[in-house]
Formats: sequence, C-alpha cells, structure tokens
Amino acid sequence: MSLESLTPRASDAPGTVFIVDDEPDHALIARHVLRGMAPELEVRVLSTIEGLARELAVAPPGSAVLLDRLLGGVESYATLREVAAGRPDLRFTLVSAWLTPEEAERAREAGAADAAQKPANLDGWRTLFRGMLGLV
Repeated sequence: MSLESLTPRASDAPGTVFIVDDEPDHALIARHVLRGMAPELEVRVLSTIEGLARELAVAPPGSAVLLDRLLGGVESYATLREVAAGRPDLRFTLVSAWLTPEEAERAREAGAADAAQKPANLDGWRTLFRGMLGLV
C-alpha cells in the first residue's frame, strides 16, 4: 500500500469516478492509478459515446467524470454540454492526447471544470487526479 492511498480525501471529494475513454490502455492505466491513490472510490469505465448521456444522467450525485475529447472519432463536446446542463453536480475534466488552449476553453464553455492534455506518465496521472478530485 502506498503512502498516497493513506492520504485523506477532501471532504467534498466524489465517491464515484467515471473514466470515459475509447482507448482501453489509457482507461486501464487511469483506473489503476486512481485505485492506488484512493481505493475507497468506485471507479466505472465507459468506452463509447453511445448511451453516455443516459448513463451519466443516473450517476451518483457529485460524481467526477474524466472524459476523453474524442470517443470513436466523435468529439464529446455536445454530450458534455447536454449532461452538464442537466447534471450540474457532476464534475467533468476533459482530456485529450492533444489539447490546444482553444479546445480547453471550448470544454469549459461546454461545462467542464477543467481540461488537460492526457498525461504521458504515471506521475502525470497522479497530478491530474489530485487536482480533479481535491486529494491532498
């Protein structure tokens, strides 16, 4: 067990995290890092944009969502906008292998709390999740 997993969560940290990525390796790495940091969290992995809005519409209150910008070649901004409008309690972080400042702004305008380039290493994933989840 790592020292990071013993670090207390912020009181407003979510109980459920959705990882939405169509690249199985990226989703597996993100889930592995997150479970190592906060094993008490429920982590759900989704891989397609089809049915995503419906799945997130019934997500536990206050869930966090790590959302890939491109899912199966389809940009996820419209789905982000739709879900965020109906579920303002969900906290979205949009990620992409390549993210311009304009795309990051577009993500925030669609309802994301943050947008970031996908991390290139495990420490980068840990840093992303610390910020996303309010882990200390």
